[in-house]
Amino acid sequence: ADPDRRSAYGLTPLALAAQIGHTEIMEILLQKGADVLSQAADCASILFEAAGGGNPDSLSLLLEYGADANVPKHSGHLPIHRAAYRGHFLALKQLASVTDYAAIKESGISPVHSAAAGAHPQCLEFLLKSGFDANFMLHERVRKGYDDQRKSALYFAVSNGDICSTQLL
Repeated sequence: ADPDRRSAYGLTPLALAAQIGHTEIMEILLQKGADVLSQAADCASILFEAAGGGNPDSLSLLLEYGADANVPKHSGHLPIHRAAYRGHFLALKQLASVTDYAAIKESGISPVHSAAAGAHPQCLEFLLKSGFDANFMLHERVRKGYDDQRKSALYFAVSNGDICSTQLL
């Protein structure tokens, strides 16, 4: 069977296995020649899908096979943003070490925003201690997606009523 056959959303079997963190199936598909660099219809990479699942073993496997943490989806979000937003602490730690700052800057949004938006103070604290800038402002093209034109991670934390994240920021 073709390991890269796509669903209606452009997801391959490898992307589906990555979403749920099924590393054994992922390994079988990769050994059968599945394309680790394929992207869904919204340009989400398989690593982006795995970051949403949060399984560090899945991320390690994909990175071992050549996945790139710096490939954004249409919205500009990177795998590190997804892990931060979903509160996947171990995945976030892993992705922080392989994501280029230039790719984050180009995306127009910091993973600090993502952690604050998702109300995950543990992830937020890790990012701040790792040197991510609490004052990074959303790029104008990203701000346009919000009625209130929000800019800062602090704004996300306050609007969520997240006391812990507000204190950290």
